[in-house]
Order: sequence, then C-alpha cells, then structure tokens
Amino acid sequence: MFLELKDREWYCHVCKTLHDRDVNAAINILKVGISTFGGEGIRLASASTPC
Repeated sequence: MFLELKDREWYCHVCKTLHDRDVNAAINILKVGISTFGGEGIRLASASTPC
C-alpha cells in the first residue's frame, strides 16, 4: 500500500485496526531511543500495532 504524505491515518483490513502515521512514527523513534541506551528489556504499551 502506498500512502501519500497527506494520508495521516488508515484502516488495515488485515488486522482490523485504524493506524495513525504520527503515532507509529513516535513509537518507532521511542523504540530506537530505548535500544540505544540499553533498555531492550523495557516493554512498551503500543498505541498502534503493526500488521
């Protein structure tokens, strides 16, 4: 699926979830930051799950 920059959210018919592009980006940035500082054991509460 190709999303344009103007598409901020979309519904996935596979996992039946409404995804928000900005929330997903924030979660990804947080995961990279945590792994950079040795926090791999920290469990994140996810606002949006990947398909």
